[in-house]
Amino acid sequence: VGLGIEVVFTACAERKKNLMGFSSVWYMPLYASLPIVFGFIHHQFFLWPWFARIFVYWIVGQFGEYTGMWVLRKLLGKSPSEEEYYRSGRSIHGLTRWDYAPVFMVVGFLFESLFRAKVL
Repeated sequence: VGLGIEVVFTACAERKKNLMGFSSVWYMPLYASLPIVFGFIHHQFFLWPWFARIFVYWIVGQFGEYTGMWVLRKLLGKSPSEEEYYRSGRSIHGLTRWDYAPVFMVVGFLFESLFRAKVL
């Protein structure tokens, strides 16, 4: 699900007619960890107000991407998105982008709804 969302997002973000999206198989462990994390936290966390959860999705999303991309940088020499992030001028050390905050918020709620529906 996460890789699919990323491919659609990158296709739309490119703003080209062919809508070619992309991702990396290296991101699979990051996305695969989300249902595990929700499994541990959902009993109390889903009772929080939406505005508190949206803040957590933003912080955890930024931290998770930064950490995951840092690990990939150490393993591969650079993360798969690093060059594109640096070119944007809105990256944090080439490991995450601060302008993706709304994306982390929306995707957090999307994954929450999939988890609640027992799809994840």
